[in-house]
Amino acid sequence: MSSLKEKILVYGKQLGFKELKFIPAEPLPLFEAAMAQRTASDAETKQAWMQKGIRLEPREILPGAMSLVVAIYPYAPYPQKFPSGMGTFSAHYRYYPEGREKMERLAGILKDAGYLTAVNPLLPIKAIVQQAGIGSFGRNGLLIHPEYGSYMTFHIILTNAIFPYDETGLLPQQFYSGCSDCDRCLRACPTGAIGENGTVHLLKCLRQYMLSEEIVPEAFRIFMGPRILGCEICQRCCPENVKCGVNTTAPIEELTLFNIQQILQSHKSGMKALTERVAALVGENYARAQRILSTSIIAAGNSGNPDYVSLLEETVNHPHPPIKAHSLWALAKLTQQTSNSSKNVP
Repeated sequence: MSSLKEKILVYGKQLGFKELKFIPAEPLPLFEAAMAQRTASDAETKQAWMQKGIRLEPREILPGAMSLVVAIYPYAPYPQKFPSGMGTFSAHYRYYPEGREKMERLAGILKDAGYLTAVNPLLPIKAIVQQAGIGSFGRNGLLIHPEYGSYMTFHIILTNAIFPYDETGLLPQQFYSGCSDCDRCLRACPTGAIGENGTVHLLKCLRQYMLSEEIVPEAFRIFMGPRILGCEICQRCCPENVKCGVNTTAPIEELTLFNIQQILQSHKSGMKALTERVAALVGENYARAQRILSTSIIAAGNSGNPDYVSLLEETVNHPHPPIKAHSLWALAKLTQQTSNSSKNVP
């Protein structure tokens, strides 16, 4: 084993990466063929793929690239119930930026040795992780590890350094492993976003709407519950994740990050303080004021709490179409519930 590879392995373990693999930086023809087949009948996925700018040839990103250092950074999910009045979010968004920052530090070893690097470039990272032999695709389209389930963030370093490469043990035709006869995730998904063959239909995925600026279809809003960022329904029901447990020691400042009442109250005066806290914890990409407000309004509508009515009467005048549409829906939902409750009072 080369001394450079050994240094990366040792430091990577110290940083918390549970598996590190070294593979050649090669195109993924099997993945490309699978995506071509899928996008041929799924225009939304094709459009999303093009918008992200994902490349299939590593050397288009880093000329002279020879290797990929592939790592997983596992985490424990938050408890399903957050404190009262708080919007929930997936722990994935908490640990991804932490893992990426550590991967940048790991790449420093290569930079110090005079090599070029690109951390988490626009390559199909999940497919690369699978190609490295660190997991297999489940029916929900997520990678599953025998020890950590699907609760992992993935990180790669693209570099022009050359290493002794690891054996992956994969056959050339392996892309989707399936989950035997288990279809719990398929049945648990409230919007029917998961297909039989492990594909996820983007226009039906709740998580996708939380990451967009679009109006959430009315039929889907009730299924979002108190969620602000991320949906773990297909992970929570997965038998492979039962062994992972939950993070019962999550700091209260994390579990109270999205205070729905405070978010609704602060929309006029500006949400700078909130977005700064969100950016510090999960990254600037998810700290967009209008997106947070829009999703928080849906959470308010799903809460059954009439205390939000007066606040929604303010947000209903917001010029941003999704915020206005979601406010009208939430206001009508809470008003109707309050009316029904008063009728039932003897």
